[in-house]
Amino acid sequence: MLGSRGCTEWFPAQRIRTSIRMAGIRTTPELRCVLECLDKGPSDLEAWLIDGDLNWDASAPRETPQRYRFDLPTDHKPGTIELTFALSDTAAVASVQPSLVEACGC
Repeated sequence: MLGSRGCTEWFPAQRIRTSIRMAGIRTTPELRCVLECLDKGPSDLEAWLIDGDLNWDASAPRETPQRYRFDLPTDHKPGTIELTFALSDTAAVASVQPSLVEACGC
């Protein structure tokens, strides 16, 4: 019925992922340090965005700027990467939880 189109792009989490990608992802210095610590690059952020679970309870879609947190299980300590995007008119600024920043010595 839908041909090659799926219906998942209409789900709220998928629309938020698309909005974040369309805004353009910027990183904080702390996040860049954590990426280096985990031997990852900026291109891994989009994969984390796609693979992570949107944590609605920890997000703030009605605040300015809107904040959305994606949780991604990992083998690295502390076990979950909490990737937060602050979505504004100009960009989506990505950051990670302070405990991971501290664990990496950033």
